[in-house]
Amino acid sequence: MKFLNSIFKHKLTFSFYLVCILFSQNCRVDEKPNGSLLDQGTPAGFFITSALFEIIRKGPTRNWTSFSTPFTSTNSSDLLSLDRKNQTTYALYVNSSNNTSIVYSSNDGTNFSKLGVTVNTANTNVFSVFNTRIQLSDNYSNNSGGIWNPNTTISGFCMVKDSDTSAYVLGNGFVNKTVDEGANFTLVTGSPGFPSRSSGLCTYKNGKIFLLGGQSSDSNFFDLWESTDGNNWTQISSSVKPEGNSGFYRPCDYFSNSRIMGFAYSEETEYKYHVIGNNLALIQSKDGKSWQCTNPSNNVYYSGTSTISNRAVLVGKRLFLYGTSSYNSQNAYTDLE
Repeated sequence: MKFLNSIFKHKLTFSFYLVCILFSQNCRVDEKPNGSLLDQGTPAGFFITSALFEIIRKGPTRNWTSFSTPFTSTNSSDLLSLDRKNQTTYALYVNSSNNTSIVYSSNDGTNFSKLGVTVNTANTNVFSVFNTRIQLSDNYSNNSGGIWNPNTTISGFCMVKDSDTSAYVLGNGFVNKTVDEGANFTLVTGSPGFPSRSSGLCTYKNGKIFLLGGQSSDSNFFDLWESTDGNNWTQISSSVKPEGNSGFYRPCDYFSNSRIMGFAYSEETEYKYHVIGNNLALIQSKDGKSWQCTNPSNNVYYSGTSTISNRAVLVGKRLFLYGTSSYNSQNAYTDLE
């Protein structure tokens, strides 16, 4: 049993043994392996070695296009939160060196402009752009960030809008809701169906709140939940992870150990759910239960950010991911279809 476990833990070794077992041929190391099933000079050898390369090494791939940071700060510990309103993407960017924030806006996902003035806040958990108000955890603005006013701190690990005037805030053991653009909140439930956590990634689409993963004091979560009212929650998956072959020593192979950088949902694409790791491995699902993974065609991307926040946004069928570095590879997009 230990021998079999060892083989399965090492995909290359297992694949080699599998070829030997299936064909019962002379799998050997030879300077001139003429006639061997691993001899690329023969039709059979070429086919088998090519197939092994695809199975063991490559895995499915996806092209990502990198672009320069649209933000002014370059510290990997900086924080970022995103929101969409109509056809505009909004970003709240926190400079960790002085705990000041600035709101940016963009119509294309790559070029951003500053809105208003900086505000003293280091919390990106609560950020929504409503019809007449921008709401942060402890500040708000009624004139696109021109003037910021303090408010009672809004607790929670993520805020998701269900309209341009209302939003839910998910927290550790509670869900609150506002119907007046963040001015006031009421308790929806003090015991939501998902396990307690201090962080998580959230989005809202087609009448549903989606919650993905997060952390508690003693656990890391890769689960997926949905709710239509913030009170009743249904678990879609207990463990979001890629299935089947995803490449040997490729980003998909390490997805379970990577930090989730982004989460998006779309009804416009074949795959509805999209989850991005900090190495640009992208796992997708049609139903939230079965997942496939694609590796980035360029294998050098890695974001060293240590925060859990949703840094992804969908603009049509183009998926954007924003890092916190001046390097081009930290900011990238891919066309889903």
